[in-house]
Amino acid sequence: MFYVNLYSYTSTMTNQSTNNTMNPNSIEIGSELSGGTSSQSAPYAYFNNNEWYDGTRTGHYQTSNGSGIVNEGAPPPYMGASPIPQYSSTGGTMYTHCC
Repeated sequence: MFYVNLYSYTSTMTNQSTNNTMNPNSIEIGSELSGGTSSQSAPYAYFNNNEWYDGTRTGHYQTSNGSGIVNEGAPPPYMGASPIPQYSSTGGTMYTHCC
């Protein structure tokens, strides 16, 4: 079973999966755009306290930058980090935005 907690300035959402045997060992963070090939937009979205729990329910903050950080110069949506997870004790601050 895994839990998801989402917090914003205006609301908090918590949910959990059904009972399963999944044992996560990493996290994926980001935003996704849908629609055609133009006219999409998304404001900055920030992801803080980036932590995941293993099969023994031990928490781990993200400490590596991973392979999916897309630089600002790449095609949208854009993603970056400041500070990056490698230099943060709480998983870094990731952000995404578009156009």
